[in-house]
Amino acid sequence: MRKVFVFVLVLIGIHAFASDSIQVDLKKSWLMMGEGKLVPHSGEGRVAHVKLSELGSGVIQISSRQDFNVFVNNRLVASRTNQFKMPVGKRVGGQGLLTVFSNYGVDQLSFSFISPGQQDLFSRKPNSVSSALILFSILLAAGLIVLIRTNGSAAMEYFNIVKLFSLRGTEDSAQIMRITSANNLFYYVFCSALIAVNLYVLYKGNSLLGLSFYTVIIGVLKLMAVVFGVLMAKISLLGLLAGIFKLTDFGPAQFHNYVRLLLVSFVFCSSFLLILVMFDADFSAWFSRLSYFIVGMSIVFVGITFLKLMARGGFTVFHLFSYLCTSEIIPLIILLNVYFS
Repeated sequence: MRKVFVFVLVLIGIHAFASDSIQVDLKKSWLMMGEGKLVPHSGEGRVAHVKLSELGSGVIQISSRQDFNVFVNNRLVASRTNQFKMPVGKRVGGQGLLTVFSNYGVDQLSFSFISPGQQDLFSRKPNSVSSALILFSILLAAGLIVLIRTNGSAAMEYFNIVKLFSLRGTEDSAQIMRITSANNLFYYVFCSALIAVNLYVLYKGNSLLGLSFYTVIIGVLKLMAVVFGVLMAKISLLGLLAGIFKLTDFGPAQFHNYVRLLLVSFVFCSSFLLILVMFDADFSAWFSRLSYFIVGMSIVFVGITFLKLMARGGFTVFHLFSYLCTSEIIPLIILLNVYFS
């Protein structure tokens, strides 16, 4: 643990140093479609293109009083924003086309490229997102090790994929069935941190690279608090609905299966992103795919929960489906609307 904290302090110290930079107006490099190909921009219209491969390493900075949208390789990376930053370099997708669309015209945009004017040990590199991912991964791994060392049996229960897909809904040990026990709360905090880091990276996409270190930390902490609040609300909702639908013995097992799903899904996302970083791959292209993977796993969980309910017997299909709608389907739709809005 001491080495982890030393590593964090070193990164913060490096971030504190600043280097000289050169800012270049990119409007002269704008392109537009003309006769089926890209030609020099006239300065008017609602769309402007820039070839990322011609910029080198640095940061693209776009601002305007009016909202605009940004696309990279025809994929939306920022919607209805008036401030956008994106580092450009080998690791962050330097090959491709950046497109800006504004209903108010691109002529009112401030469009510049900031490149480092001094290359030294303390200059901020465009692959800082890789360092951020590694830092968050080390902290999460350290937290997981602490949880395993303090209570290994609970860790085995939470990461038991077999029980996640098992149709027997009340086979968990009595230890983790006590939902609000102190030991379980530590796992909820860890799960919230894991989800917050992944969602922040996936939601911000390439624009994450233009944010400051402290902005990212504060953003992740705020999102972590929101996720923890959602988990606590889930506990209350399941307790209330399980009592109304006379499924009190099913509610705790359902919640712990939900936590299992979150842990398994987001550990996979974290591992996949780290592998891409290790192999120096363009991980930005996977942001939307991983988001839809999480959505797909959530839908699968709804189906598994319904099968678990059907395996119980003693209730009509309508009764069980009504419980499923109020406890899983409707909350999932609400969360998806909030995330994708």
